[in-house]
Amino acid sequence: MIKQLIDRIIDFNDPEMFNFQTGYLAGLSVALAIIMIFLFVKIFFMIFFHHPRRAKGITIPDEKGDIFVSSRAILSMISSLEGNFPSVSFEKIKIFHGRKGYIVIINMVLSASGMGLPELNRQIKERVFSKFKESLGITSVEEVRINVSDTASN
Repeated sequence: MIKQLIDRIIDFNDPEMFNFQTGYLAGLSVALAIIMIFLFVKIFFMIFFHHPRRAKGITIPDEKGDIFVSSRAILSMISSLEGNFPSVSFEKIKIFHGRKGYIVIINMVLSASGMGLPELNRQIKERVFSKFKESLGITSVEEVRINVSDTASN
């Protein structure tokens, strides 16, 4: 059965046609091998070098169904902290889903501040983590990053 199939595909009687068909099959098999190698490399990198994926919000698991908190709601919650930090204006957030939990990146505008940026950064992160836990019950945020996107001069 297989011999008959090969005899139909490859014409052994005509040497020029046979050379063309073997070259064609060799090229096709090389192309398929290259595609397979690329797929294996991609799968390897996806497994071992997993990059966080962008999320539109944070999902809180619940026994009767998950609760989804959108990034807009999270930005509103974080913006409520601006009263505690008069020199800061929170502009935008990005949420990524990492291996262990969520990564929240906060873009803010900083005006003249009385305290140093590292201290301000630490205080903002502490307040954001406590706000996540107390207000929304979110404990799956593993990291909060602060980006100063602009400085406002008074």
